[in-house]
Amino acid sequence: MNARFGFRNATAGDISGDGISEIIIGSYLYDSSETDEGKVFVYYGSPGELRQTSSWFSNSYRGGRETGNCVSSAGDVNGDGYKDVIVGDWLHFGERGIVSVYHGSQTGLSTTPNWVYDWIGPAANFGYSASTAGDVNGDGFSDIIVRAPSWDTVSGNIDEGAAFVFYGSASGLSTSPNWRVESN
Repeated sequence: MNARFGFRNATAGDISGDGISEIIIGSYLYDSSETDEGKVFVYYGSPGELRQTSSWFSNSYRGGRETGNCVSSAGDVNGDGYKDVIVGDWLHFGERGIVSVYHGSQTGLSTTPNWVYDWIGPAANFGYSASTAGDVNGDGFSDIIVRAPSWDTVSGNIDEGAAFVFYGSASGLSTSPNWRVESN
């Protein structure tokens, strides 16, 4: 009850390289072993129609994280020809936030994250929203943009918000933000 299935949804792109796109559906209040842990489902496309049951899922198994409030395609961050998926947990660890990226492959999405950025610092709600940024630096790899609406600015303004870009590469996403902009 009250799982909010479909509250967030997006294209995943073609994560398996078969020429057919997949979709991501978030269910941020999904309860499994904990209350409001959330869950993300991916439905694979097939000739003629989408499959009726999910082929992949991810959940946090931690209460109150609301996994699935942020879902998006990451584009192809490692240039292997398969689209990748972003999952944001903006309420992770006292509202600091965490973002995970799962790589696509011929067999589908990885079962564990290939890249994780765990915000270390004051509560920023990092990962409230995230998506592909396209290829903002022209190197041939998709990049991602992540929003942190409760970011406190360097000048001391509280909850002004910020956006961060992480560049893709042959080895995946950068381990720290390559670009940041905050409210002026």
